[in-house]
Amino acid sequence: MLRTVEVTYRYIIETDDINVPINHKTFHLNANSGLSGYERKRLANIVNGLIRRYASVKQIDEAKIELKRKGKKLNRVNIANEAGLSLKTVSRNAHLTPVDIAEQILSLNCEVNSGQKDIIEKGTINV
Repeated sequence: MLRTVEVTYRYIIETDDINVPINHKTFHLNANSGLSGYERKRLANIVNGLIRRYASVKQIDEAKIELKRKGKKLNRVNIANEAGLSLKTVSRNAHLTPVDIAEQILSLNCEVNSGQKDIIEKGTINV
C-alpha cells in the first residue's frame, strides 16, 4: 500500500496533474497455485493475448455489421478504416470468430494444474 501511495505522489509531483491514471489488472492468478515466476508470466501472456485478440475480433465483427448496414464492400481496407484497426490486425483476425474467454480460462486451468486448483481465479477477468 505504501508503494502505491509513493508512486501516486511521485506522479503528481512530476506531472503536476492530480488525475492519476488507474491501471487495473486484467486478471488475477491464484496466490496458492505453486507456479514458478516463468509459468505465471507464460499464463499471463496467453490470457492477455486471448483478451486482446477477442477485442480485435469484436471490433472487426462490429465494423462488418456497420459496413453491411451502409451498403459498402466488405474488404480489408474498409473493415480496417471502420474498426480503427491496422490493416495487418484485420488481415490476421478477420477470419476468426469471438471466443468464450471463460471457456479458454477453464481449459488453461485444467491444462496447467490437472484441474486440482484454479490457477486463474474465476470472476477476475476484466474484458
